[in-house]
Amino acid sequence: MRATQMFVKRLDGGVLLPKVARVHAVGRRPLTPDGLPILDRVHPFESLFIATGHSMLGITLAPASGQAMAGYVLSGTRPELLEPFRLRRFAATR
Repeated sequence: MRATQMFVKRLDGGVLLPKVARVHAVGRRPLTPDGLPILDRVHPFESLFIATGHSMLGITLAPASGQAMAGYVLSGTRPELLEPFRLRRFAATR
């Protein structure tokens, strides 16, 4: 690729800007079968908590997940807000 093909002109005719490469996401994303993250304590371990499965919304949901989990970890009491995100929702029903 020639150097002139690596840049595009601004609409106002100003400074040349580098072209933005087309980027394809690669790698695995933590995604649960139902699409909801897991925010829970891992039993039987009292001090092991998990916050995963945010898929491609990890950065967006991190502040809210972190705040909710911090309250849970510090108080030891699970907030009602976290009910839909229990790990046991994936347990096999017999």
